[in-house]
Amino acid sequence: MKSLFSFWLVAMWCTPLSAAVVEVFTERALFDAAVGPTLAEDFNTFTSDMPFYNAPFDVGPFTLSMTGSPSTDGTRNKIDALPLEESIFNVDNTTVAQALTTDGTTFVITFKDPITAFGADFAALNEDVDRTRIIVGTD
Repeated sequence: MKSLFSFWLVAMWCTPLSAAVVEVFTERALFDAAVGPTLAEDFNTFTSDMPFYNAPFDVGPFTLSMTGSPSTDGTRNKIDALPLEESIFNVDNTTVAQALTTDGTTFVITFKDPITAFGADFAALNEDVDRTRIIVGTD
């Protein structure tokens, strides 16, 4: 299984909820209304590519990393500053984080503080017949 995706991330730092609920929103305005104030990371402060395939990369409120044996060719598993490596990964004409996962590899987002909501805009999330799995949990 191979999945390649890029994303722009929104995470909320609030008081922890007593039970986790997964709810999908297809409209950003509805998401914002449901979760309230947000802290956003859009990666636009990055003006050069920053890899996270060989070591965890601290973005500020969270860290990006890979497990297993991720691609190390330099075109994947990085914060991809403009111009983007490939147009298929374009989310909103700005810098994105892009990750390539294959069997035995995982893309990990580790938040520094508890969160109660997570949102992202994805591009090229599923490749052909392969499907991307998103696992929400704690370690």
